[in-house]
Amino acid sequence: MGDERLQLDWFELRTHGAMLDLGNKARRAGGTADEIWFGLHAILSASANISKLLWGGDEQDRKDRQRLRERLEVADDSPLRFRDVRNKFEHVDEYINEWVERDGTGPFVGRNVGGEPASFGASGDVFGHYDPETGRLWFWEWEVCVPDLVREGLAIAGRAWTLAMGRWVE
Repeated sequence: MGDERLQLDWFELRTHGAMLDLGNKARRAGGTADEIWFGLHAILSASANISKLLWGGDEQDRKDRQRLRERLEVADDSPLRFRDVRNKFEHVDEYINEWVERDGTGPFVGRNVGGEPASFGASGDVFGHYDPETGRLWFWEWEVCVPDLVREGLAIAGRAWTLAMGRWVE
């Protein structure tokens, strides 16, 4: 679990945060939602990679990485810890199958950009909705605040950089 990997994921998160910002600006100027969704997917992937570095995939990994989280001052309730929304997007095919089995006869919302998704009907019909005003991203009933992911990732990266530089100076 090298510092290089954490720095790479931080760089990805920062870069994709900038991509999302550009996508939001493009959308306001009449651009397409695709520009926003490219950034969103990239941010979710980079965030999940940082999460895996800090918590791993199971209880033993979480224990093994406790010291790293302490050194980087990462709280257990960090928004980066929870990968539910990213995992839902990653396995969208399974959720589409579940939707079809459940009913699947009406329209559903996918890769939408706009206000709160409640106006679109049942939460099970929302396969991706992003509100650029609040930065909230939904998949079914799960949601995440994208700016929180980016801020947390950048803060952790700054602390990791400081620790790494201090170690090199000693």
